Amino acid sequence: MNKIMKLLVMAMIALCILPMNASATGSGIYFPGCTNDAQDQDGDGLCEDINGNGVTDFDDVVKLYAASNNIDFFAQYYYQLDGQFDFNQDGYTLFDYDDVVALYQTI
Repeated sequence: MNKIMKLLVMAMIALCILPMNASATGSGIYFPGCTNDAQDQDGDGLCEDINGNGVTDFDDVVKLYAASNNIDFFAQYYYQLDGQFDFNQDGYTLFDYDDVVALYQTI
């Protein structure tokens, strides 16, 4: 990764850090490769923090994209997915590529 890209990623991460007094709500949904459950950082009903590390960043977009094609993930959490990843607000209670793009546009 070149220096400019590293600086861009670091700036994006710095801009996405929430205030220390924000409270997160866990979803109970663990995305592949994550040890924490997805978190709703701002109480809007959407779990922007996919990997549950306390920050909404590019890694969350990558995890959401990877899970969007993971049949095992959908099979495990099918009945728990209730719009908390509907970032494009199309009413589809699961999530798809358009939700990945919409999450990316928020960081």
